Amino acid sequence: MFVSLVLVLLFNSSILCSSILPELNQIVYVNPNDYIVVNPKQINFQHSIKPKYYLNFNKERVGEFYQLSYVFSRYGYVPYQGKQITNSTFITGSKGRFVYYLKNMNYYQAKNGVIDSVNIIVQFIDNNKKPGVLSGRILFLPKSGTFVSSDFSLSDDDWKIIYNHPIRTPMQVPTYCDWNHHDISMFITGTDNYIHLDKTHTYDTSLWYFMSPDKYHVDLSLAYNGWIDFSQVVLSGDLSKLNNLDLFPIVKITCNNRQDTIGYFSTRIFNQMTSHFHFHIKLDEHLWSTQYKMDRQISKPAFIICLANVNTFEILGDWTSGIETVGLDSVRIYKLLDQ
Repeated sequence: MFVSLVLVLLFNSSILCSSILPELNQIVYVNPNDYIVVNPKQINFQHSIKPKYYLNFNKERVGEFYQLSYVFSRYGYVPYQGKQITNSTFITGSKGRFVYYLKNMNYYQAKNGVIDSVNIIVQFIDNNKKPGVLSGRILFLPKSGTFVSSDFSLSDDDWKIIYNHPIRTPMQVPTYCDWNHHDISMFITGTDNYIHLDKTHTYDTSLWYFMSPDKYHVDLSLAYNGWIDFSQVVLSGDLSKLNNLDLFPIVKITCNNRQDTIGYFSTRIFNQMTSHFHFHIKLDEHLWSTQYKMDRQISKPAFIICLANVNTFEILGDWTSGIETVGLDSVRIYKLLDQ
């Protein structure tokens, strides 16, 4: 199956700016079995010596990398590819261009997350005749734009339940369900086993969450303005007695060595006539808050820095003040190709 990929390129300079620069991101479609010319977005090097581009491999790769052929680099004639690149090296193609080739791969692997990741380094002399270095990362993603996902088609994917009983059992294994329920199939569930009501005896103050596995603890800065999707089903519980969703986020991300927490809050999601809900949450700083909803809002740089240093990714499961069983399915973090 031909599954297109997207290449996202981000430059990050320790000299010009130590933060991520989303405006320099680049998206390119690539298809399996096609030789694709990767054309990094050019930076203004006016009045400077011609920059030099380097590829730096830091992990095993799925696809193949090639230097640009001389005839294509000079005249624009095929073939695109020249000598294969197997180790970190200087890029010989004009304007830092090189060729990427993805062989056939199974559908499951191709649609569920990052396929390849490499670093690119740019060395140059600036307008003041001082040396500079820009470094960045190139991600090869499926056409779906998926950074990471869990469809639970094979197992619980190593998700956990946390805060269900903070003292006795701070972390639990969810129940894996390999059957269908209405619009979802193959999912995980958690059941409330600890209720601590507030002084008004209205809201549970000890809420449990689904916690993602380690594969979600990745740099998601390039997913900025993308989406988090997941589905939930309430198998038992009284949705007329919801917890205080002004105080507890639906999605919670801790970051920067767990020093910071951001959350997505919403109270306008439930219809008591249904027990199945689909969430479509945008990764936009205007829609997220710090740990407490009434606290200050998040700046764009702080939001992106948090996405770049994810430590935990959690989804609320404890919706009611009583005992409930809630299922989770089809979790995906992605960025569409036209965003």
